[in-house]
Amino acid sequence: MKEKGVIILCCILLFYAMLSYKIYTEQKDKNAAKDYATTKEVPKNGELYNTWIKEGENKKLTAMVNDRLYEFTLNKKISKLENVVADLKIKNGIVKKIVLKEDYITGKVLSRDDKQIEIEGYGKLSYGKGYTVYKTYEKLEQLGKEDVLVGYEQAKFVVAGKKVCAAVLEKPFQVGNIRVLLRNNNGKDVYHNTVELCGDTELTLISGKEKKTYKKGKHILITGNKKSFGKGKRIKIQAANGGKIKVLSIKRGRKSPSYRGSLELTWEKGLGMLVVNELSLEEYLYAVIGSEMPISYGAEALKVQAVCARSYAYKQLIHSGCSTYGAHVDDSVSYQVYNQQPECAETIQAVDSTKGQILQYKGEAITAYYFSTSCGYTASAKEVWGTDQENYLKGTVQYDGGKQRDLSKEKNFKAFLKEDIESYDKDFPWYRWNVTVNVNTLSEAINQSLSERYEKNKHWILTKQADGSYASKPISNIGEVTKISVLERGKSGVLKAIEIQGKKKTIKVISEYNIRTLLAPTHATIYRQDGSQVDGLDMLPSGFCAIEENRKKGTFTITGGGYGHGVGMSQNGTKTMVDKGYTYKEILKHYYQGAKIVEIQE
Repeated sequence: MKEKGVIILCCILLFYAMLSYKIYTEQKDKNAAKDYATTKEVPKNGELYNTWIKEGENKKLTAMVNDRLYEFTLNKKISKLENVVADLKIKNGIVKKIVLKEDYITGKVLSRDDKQIEIEGYGKLSYGKGYTVYKTYEKLEQLGKEDVLVGYEQAKFVVAGKKVCAAVLEKPFQVGNIRVLLRNNNGKDVYHNTVELCGDTELTLISGKEKKTYKKGKHILITGNKKSFGKGKRIKIQAANGGKIKVLSIKRGRKSPSYRGSLELTWEKGLGMLVVNELSLEEYLYAVIGSEMPISYGAEALKVQAVCARSYAYKQLIHSGCSTYGAHVDDSVSYQVYNQQPECAETIQAVDSTKGQILQYKGEAITAYYFSTSCGYTASAKEVWGTDQENYLKGTVQYDGGKQRDLSKEKNFKAFLKEDIESYDKDFPWYRWNVTVNVNTLSEAINQSLSERYEKNKHWILTKQADGSYASKPISNIGEVTKISVLERGKSGVLKAIEIQGKKKTIKVISEYNIRTLLAPTHATIYRQDGSQVDGLDMLPSGFCAIEENRKKGTFTITGGGYGHGVGMSQNGTKTMVDKGYTYKEILKHYYQGAKIVEIQE
């Protein structure tokens, strides 16, 4: 009996072992096939446009749809297919017809928007129905239009019927040149009616197949019309032997700037000319550093600025924010100020000594925001822009040995503004400031900007309803301001939301930018901590401020600290940290927590 019991027990154990193995192998098979799906998850009837066929033979094929691989059954046998684009016609879940698209073109992308793409040598081409972008290196993926970069020849384009049906990225992006849109009229316009220029070396103008050479110093005037551009709508200007091109029709300060690299002019009838400067990323930075930070701050501070500026530019280059205009960035404060101050030995040294260095967080280039002066605290990206993706941009106290504090309560923040702490920024004029505005002037400023702010941020300008709730509704006038209340601050103290009561309407204003713009002291004098005065700012110096009403005098006094959005690196704080002996790498670590310095190759 004992032996029989042992045998039964062994049989039971064997059964469970076999069952466990079956479950394990089934799960293993599922894991191995997790990137594939059945035709149940795609339309049973219809047409799939510009599908990437990974492989196919006989009556089976594997294709990518909506960034997933699917296995399809065909109604008849086919020869071997591999890595091609095709339209698939499906009926009752079976692929009835395959229309291969095997015509490819290549070329530098000159501009791109949601409707068309301009490719060098081919002009502007519309997207075909179902235009798709595929990345085929490392791991097959389906990407978006924005992943095809302007200024680069990185893709093969599948064409059919004079339309671009798909783009295929076969190798990783490698940074090279950056394209900068040069704005006109002190940064207000993107179009130029005329462009006058000369070179410090011989210049060559190329329009289509035509080339024309001009001697050093010769003034050239280009007008936006058919006569200047001929059959083409693009003129390229190159300087010989690495020379510079001086654009006499543009003023930066009181001078006309000179540019490295080449210039491209495009003409759009009825609008004018766009001017794009293409040059290497490193050379671009030569003329950014001095335009964003005083040269007098010294070599180490300029290195900090160089790494921040390179990181920011690299990130913008990848996203091509000005792709409609054929550029990655423009030369204004919307991106980074470029060539407002010319390059010099100090800026070149700062760029060269940090060559290729950018900041990365979790393997991706960061958006290295920076600003002028902190109030003694920096803000997180979430507090200022409502995004929590930039975890390396956290609000931090700005003095040695300072502990993190919660300044979200009015009492705490107002007390902080009066504290005498050894902040890195404390000796700079914008560290503390105040402005008093009368009710009429403030009301006029708010009502002038209100409609524009609403149109740009419909969910961040809300009108109070009869039941006390807020709703997004068009609004252009709240009447005379009667009260301003702080609804929310971030832990750094920055304003996140305020309520402005008017005699006609009451609104809730969200985000420090909207608050700073609506409360702009355009017709008032701002007093800085050193006694200096600044008039006519089109927005408040910062969102780190407190608002007090004086009903007897009919005024509002705004007291604040710092200058700029307050996220990332404080340029004046950097100056002090350098003076204290911090290295540029230590400073970057302080302002961009968790980010690492890595080197990219051109």
